[in-house]
Amino acid sequence: FRRVLFRSPGMRIFDVSEQTPTSTRRLRAAGDVVVLAVSILVLWTLSPRNVVSTSTPGGGDLGAHVWALRPLRAEAFASGWPSAWSMDWFAGFPVGHFYFPAPFMAISVLDTFLPLGTAFKIIASGSVVLLPVAAYMAARSMQAARPTPALAALSMGSFLLFMGNERIIGGNLQSLLAGEFAYSMAILLAVLGAAAAARARDPRRSLLAVLLLSAAILSHIVVAPFALVFAVAVSSVAVRRLQMAVVAVVPVAIAFAWIAPFLWRRSFITDPGFVPVGDFAAALFPRGMWWLGPAVAVGVWSALRLDVMAFGALSFGAAALLAFFLVGPLGVPLWNARLLPIWYLSIHLLAAVGAGVAIRHFHWHTALRWIPASLMVFGLLFSLSNITELRSRADLVFGGYEAAPGYPEYKGLVSVLADLEPGRLVWESSSRLIEYGSPFALMLLPYWTDGQITTAEGLYIESSITAPFVARVTSELSTVPRYPIRTVPRGSLRDFNAGVSHLQMLGVRYYITHTAAAGRLANSHPDLRFVAAAQSPLDEPVISEWRIYEVASSDLVAGVDVPIAPTSPDQWQGAVLNWFVGEPDILPVKGTDMPGTDSSSAVQVTDITVGRDVVTFRVDRTGVPVLVKVSYFPWWQATGADGPWQAATGGMVVVPTDYRVTLSVSRRPIDHIGRLVSVVAVLSIVVVSLIARLGPRRRPDQADTADR
Repeated sequence: FRRVLFRSPGMRIFDVSEQTPTSTRRLRAAGDVVVLAVSILVLWTLSPRNVVSTSTPGGGDLGAHVWALRPLRAEAFASGWPSAWSMDWFAGFPVGHFYFPAPFMAISVLDTFLPLGTAFKIIASGSVVLLPVAAYMAARSMQAARPTPALAALSMGSFLLFMGNERIIGGNLQSLLAGEFAYSMAILLAVLGAAAAARARDPRRSLLAVLLLSAAILSHIVVAPFALVFAVAVSSVAVRRLQMAVVAVVPVAIAFAWIAPFLWRRSFITDPGFVPVGDFAAALFPRGMWWLGPAVAVGVWSALRLDVMAFGALSFGAAALLAFFLVGPLGVPLWNARLLPIWYLSIHLLAAVGAGVAIRHFHWHTALRWIPASLMVFGLLFSLSNITELRSRADLVFGGYEAAPGYPEYKGLVSVLADLEPGRLVWESSSRLIEYGSPFALMLLPYWTDGQITTAEGLYIESSITAPFVARVTSELSTVPRYPIRTVPRGSLRDFNAGVSHLQMLGVRYYITHTAAAGRLANSHPDLRFVAAAQSPLDEPVISEWRIYEVASSDLVAGVDVPIAPTSPDQWQGAVLNWFVGEPDILPVKGTDMPGTDSSSAVQVTDITVGRDVVTFRVDRTGVPVLVKVSYFPWWQATGADGPWQAATGGMVVVPTDYRVTLSVSRRPIDHIGRLVSVVAVLSIVVVSLIARLGPRRRPDQADTADR
C-alpha cells in the first residue's frame, strides 16, 4: 500500500540526508535552544515571580480549586481513596468522586516541601511550561528526524498562546488561567505517555508509559480516552500488538479505583446545561490557525505513510473530531467544545511533522520548501500579540488573593463570619467579587474558617445533586443574580419570600447581603434576624457593607410537616425542580419502596450533631419520617432508621426505628472492587517490569523487525 500509493521520486520521507557529526551537534543544539526558548516564553507570560510566591492563587475557577486540597489531602489520600465526603459545599458532596484527583495528589506531594500557594501554582503552571518539552521528547521518542522535534516544541507555543476561540475549554494558557489546570495537566501527560509508549519496544518495559497514561486518566476524564488512542496509535505503527493491549488496558485498570465509581454513579452528575457548539466550521478551523494548513496537509500525507508521530497525532485528532460530532446525537452529557483543544493540539503536531518533512525532503525550489515552517513561525508570532493580555490575567491569578485590591475588605468579612456559630451560608451575588481575588472568593469561606462556616454554593456543580436547588435560591435572593446552571428556572428578587423558605428547606443558617434592595427585604422578613455587619476598611470599598442575617427554622434535621409523595425514578428529574419552584405542599421522595408513614404526626428532633461524614440525632417517637438536610449519596447508611431515601431538596428522608439515629458515610462494594483492581494492576505491572529489567536482554538477532 505504501509503496504503490506513496513511493515517488523526489519525496523520500524516510531517507536521512548525510550529515557530519558537527552538523548533527549543531542541529541538536539548535533544537534544544528552541525548546528552551518556547518554555521560557510561556513561563515569562505566567510571571515567574508570582508563580513562586506564597500567595493563594485567585482568578476564576482557580481561586476556588484551592479549597479541594483541604478534604482530599486530609481525608481521602491519607486513607488510600481518591475521594472523600465533605460538608463544606452544597450541603455535602463527594469531593474527588466526579472531579479529578491526580492534580491534587501532585500538589499534596509538593506541599510537603513548599507552601501550599507555591505548590499549587507550580503544578498548575508546570502543566503548560513543560508541554513544549514534552512535545520535543515525543518527537524524539517517535524517531522524527530533525528539525521536526524543534518544530513540535514551536507548535506547542502557538497552541498555548492561541486565543482565537474565546471559550474557556481547556488546554491553552487562557483556559489555564481561568481554572482549567486539570485539563492542561492531562494534555501534558497524554503527550508524555505517547512518547513513553513509543520508546518502550517491549511490552514488559512499558511501566513508565502505563503510569503516565493512568495519571492522564486521573487528571481529566475528557482527555483520557484520546490519550489512550494516541499511545495505541504510536504502538500500532510497529505492529506491537501486545504493547497496544498493555497501553490500552493497564492504565484503565490502575485508575479503576476512580473510574469504576465514577461510571457506576454517573446518574448523580448534574448537567450544567452548556449550549453545544453549533458553528462547526468556525469552531474546528478558527482563523488563527489557517496558516497551518499547508504544513498540516503534508503532516496528514506523512501519517498515511505511517510516520509514527504523524499517525499518532492524526489518530488523536480524528478520535476527538469523531466524538465532537457524535456526543450530541448519542445523548452523551458532554459539552462538545471540551473536545476542541484535543483537535487543536493534533493540528499543531501534524503541522510540525509536515513542516519538518518539507524542509528535509521536498525537492522543490529551496525557498518554497520553507513555506510551511515559515507559516508556523508566523502563527507563533501572531499569537505573541496575546501576551500582554495573558500576562495581565496571570498577574491577577498568580498574584493571588493577597494582592487583590479588595483583599483587606475580604479579610475583614471572613473575620466577622469566623466569630459566628457554625452554620451553612448563602450570599447575595455580586459581579464585583473579582476584586476580592476571584468571583468565587466566598466559596473559600470553609477554607479560611476551617469548616466552621460552610457554603451552600460551590464550584463543582456537576458533583452535587443539591446544586440546582442552590442555584435557584441564590437567584431568588440577589439583586443581580448569576445563573450557573442553565437548566434551572430563573428566579429574581421578586421571589425573595420563596427564597427564604428555600433557605430553611436547605438548612442554610446565614444569609449575607450587600445591596439596599435586598437589605430592605431582609429587614422586613420575620424569619431573618440581623446578627452582624462587616464594614469595609477601604477608602474606595468594593462593597461598603455586608449585612449578616440568621435564618429561623433552619435546623439540619427536622420532622417532615407535609405529606410524602414517593416518586418513581423515571419521573424524578422533571418533577423535583418544578416542585421546588412552586408551592411545596408535599415532599417528593425518590423511589416507591418507602414504607407507609404518618407524616401528619409531629416529631421532636434533639441532640443534632453533624460531623465531617456523620450525622446523629435523637427523636421522641419512631415511625415518623425525618428530613436530614444533607445531600443524598449512595455512601450514606442509616443506623436506627430505615432509609435513607433521596428527597426533592437533594437531602435525605429516614424513618426512625430507634430513638437514636446515626447516618454515616460507608464505601460500597463498587468502591472496594475498584480499589482492588487498581492495587492488583499496579503490583502486576511493577513485578513484570522488574522481571524484564533483571532478566537477560534479547540479542539483536532475536529482535523483531520493528526493533531493528
